[in-house]
Amino acid sequence: MHVLQRRQIGTHMVRTDTLKNQLYGVHQKRRKNIHMALEYIENNLDKEISIRKLAKLCNYNEHYFSTYFKECMGMSPSKYINQLKLDKARFMIVGSDKSITQIAEELGFNSIHYFSRVFKKEFGVPPSIYMDSTRVNLSVNIQNNLY
Repeated sequence: MHVLQRRQIGTHMVRTDTLKNQLYGVHQKRRKNIHMALEYIENNLDKEISIRKLAKLCNYNEHYFSTYFKECMGMSPSKYINQLKLDKARFMIVGSDKSITQIAEELGFNSIHYFSRVFKKEFGVPPSIYMDSTRVNLSVNIQNNLY
């Protein structure tokens, strides 16, 4: 025999399964909004991305957006954006002949000094040393494969 659970909300009685469906729908909508923000971030890494812009995109206020983003992603929007930019920078350092300054500018960092500081904090070495070490390792690997 199936017994319906009921829960009192204010003066109204509502079926528990109805509440779950309503909450699931709300969470789905919020998750969809976060996905819109993630897509925007990925497509605009070369620009300065503000929390205000992301919140507006999702129809949230800045505080709520930041809180919910952190709940979904495990980090603040700013940290997430920087992490994506730094991962792309690392790829660009290894896979291109661009200078550190060019890479920083292409990824929307306003200052080469700030870029260097956050790169070193994330990877343990400044981007210039990372560039030198990866290019040396790459040339050694190429020479080893020739012989």
